[in-house]
Amino acid sequence: MKTGFIILGMTVTLGLSILISYLLWGRLTTPGVLQENLKYDIFKDLITLILSIGGIVIAIAGYFIYLLILEKTKAAAQSAAEEEAHRVSAGVLTHVGLSYWHDFQRTTDSNDLNEAIDVTELAYSRHTEHLDERKHERLICDVKNNLAYYYAKRGSPVDRKTAKVFADYVEERSSKYPDAKETWVDTVEFVRKQYP
Repeated sequence: MKTGFIILGMTVTLGLSILISYLLWGRLTTPGVLQENLKYDIFKDLITLILSIGGIVIAIAGYFIYLLILEKTKAAAQSAAEEEAHRVSAGVLTHVGLSYWHDFQRTTDSNDLNEAIDVTELAYSRHTEHLDERKHERLICDVKNNLAYYYAKRGSPVDRKTAKVFADYVEERSSKYPDAKETWVDTVEFVRKQYP
């Protein structure tokens, strides 16, 4: 971006120089001035050459500024699109995991619990890790909260450390989100009960 401003500044300076030269050339070529002073013919040719070269330089500089801005815009759009895709995918997978969780609560089939964990792990590993935490902290907390609870419900010693880390993460941020605080506190308490 800084390079773009430098190039733009140089282009404006060059453009002003050409404008001044053009105005000066117009004054010198006014009828009567050059006719009386033939010694200015070389000066007239020099200014015409400078204006021609200046026009070419401005055109080239303008084109490169256009390319620079275009590239930066494309990169920003690409980044925003990727982040939005990760956000949406994480949200969808989290809801699918929650659906499996509700099935598990209804049937107590451990396959449903494992599916809830697998799908929510996908949301975490493939998507939330690619999100800007400052912008999407709530979504990241929801994913970690659900995983911590699912891990604690499964009760596997393999999940102990991750469940505790996720529960601590959610607990640290629970005061920022009053609408989710009660649910997250329940998760933290359940994880601490399951993994003393």
